[in-house]
Amino acid sequence: MKRINTLTSLFLLVYGGLHAQEALLSKEEAANLALANNFGIKVALNEVEIAENNKGVLNSGYLPTVTASAGANYNRDDSVTEFPQQFDAEGNPRPDIDISKAESQR
Repeated sequence: MKRINTLTSLFLLVYGGLHAQEALLSKEEAANLALANNFGIKVALNEVEIAENNKGVLNSGYLPTVTASAGANYNRDDSVTEFPQQFDAEGNPRPDIDISKAESQR
């Protein structure tokens, strides 16, 4: 039993080692692979694409812009105007003015 385990282990080590290696790359293949996976080059290519997109008139910021704003105010309140210590021609106190549901707009 021990011999079978040893042979099986030896077979697995030899067989696993044979398939673990990848094919060798030439210098040109290695350089092309490095250039294709280089993050800095990918970023630079994206920046070139963005610049080409932004060079048109519509994306360059040369067109005029229009901004507008508006506002409104509407109040509906009861209002009382008092006249303290004021008297009419006959000496009677001047009555307060009561305006119900007054509306104002601006």
